[in-house]
Amino acid sequence: ARSTFSLSWSGISNRITLENWPRSAFDNSLELLRTEANFPVLKGTVDIYSYNQSYLIASGNDWTPRPVFQSYSVYTPALAEMNKKYLIGKDSPDNIIFRVEPIDGRMPSTEDGASWPILMTNYHPSHIENNFLFLEKNKKTEEAMMSSSSVMDGKYNFGDIVELPASDQPLFAKIEINQTIIGRLVSILFKPSQLQLTVELGSGIKKQYRIISGMAKSGFIISPLIEDTVDFSMLYADSGILDEKAVKSISISPKGGNSILWKNEYAISLTKVKSEISSDISKIYDFEGFESSVSVGDIVQAEKCDGFIDTVNGITPAPEHIDLNSFIRIDGWLASSVEKGIIPEETYVVFTDSEHNQKFLKVRAVSRGDVGGYFKKPELNMSGYSSLADVSSMHGDYVIGLAMKVSGKIEICPQFKIKATINKDLR
Repeated sequence: ARSTFSLSWSGISNRITLENWPRSAFDNSLELLRTEANFPVLKGTVDIYSYNQSYLIASGNDWTPRPVFQSYSVYTPALAEMNKKYLIGKDSPDNIIFRVEPIDGRMPSTEDGASWPILMTNYHPSHIENNFLFLEKNKKTEEAMMSSSSVMDGKYNFGDIVELPASDQPLFAKIEINQTIIGRLVSILFKPSQLQLTVELGSGIKKQYRIISGMAKSGFIISPLIEDTVDFSMLYADSGILDEKAVKSISISPKGGNSILWKNEYAISLTKVKSEISSDISKIYDFEGFESSVSVGDIVQAEKCDGFIDTVNGITPAPEHIDLNSFIRIDGWLASSVEKGIIPEETYVVFTDSEHNQKFLKVRAVSRGDVGGYFKKPELNMSGYSSLADVSSMHGDYVIGLAMKVSGKIEICPQFKIKATINKDLR
């Protein structure tokens, strides 16, 4: 109550005492958003996925919104079809600012998932900035190139392990899950019980996501597993770059077990997305390079390192072994001493081959306020690291670890040892 009345009084007071206060407050908010997003003014019309429309409005760009302009609200096949048709119509935007940002633990590719094949066909990436991928419309636009027939079509029951076919192209799924009569009646007043999708990668790693039945029926890319904006950008690259994210099998069930609100049987149809146009990803990203001036005399073994490798190529937790073809993306945090709040002068990802030769990959320092907050050490807020590197020229078996520069010496951390096979078939 105090908050409600104090805010009301503050508003009344500001209107009386401050000239043109609403406009001034509005303009200040726009400037804050403009600075935070730092979007350039693009030539032509622009739309933004999946939300954050306030950033686009503040940027001064010519916003041309799709019919349902926030992707998490595209709940039904009819709404998904409206947005899809918008992308192939005469008023489709010249530019799209894209970010994968699902809500409520949903399968990321289900939000506006029916539009993804169109984005892959009619747009190409120009650059990525602040985790937003900038897409430009191709001169020639058309319907998404899908295979003419289903590569898999079947009916399954909740809890079944459904094996997906191997494919050198993304697999687009339509999954029809229907409510029972009781479920339809209950959903008039209440939300239906949640549905859970479990995906298993070829490495054996399993991940669980919430799915909305209407979004699943609209269609979405089910393999490879796209979890973030970088993963999405790799869909534009040559085939094989996302092989480690290929989905081996899926399973669907109501959260908490079988429910009288859902029919036990559901149907799946899979088709391939034929993307004939590939982009040079190296033009989009600033790849980290390997340190060329490391002297053997400067390398020592650290007694202790505090830190973690959070993800390798989007796989969380980091796997014990990974196969790599072209790129490696690795994220985490590292400190030389959590207790003292000391972070390294530099952090490196270390590749050690079978003959014990070492290559030191540079990383970018990134903010990790969660680490500083957890340990109550603000000094650790910049302990994070991130790296995206081209390893296509490397071949064979390696051990991936971390190293840190302390007092001019490069200390090898003892606890990080991920086995990797890089382009083994190309040796």
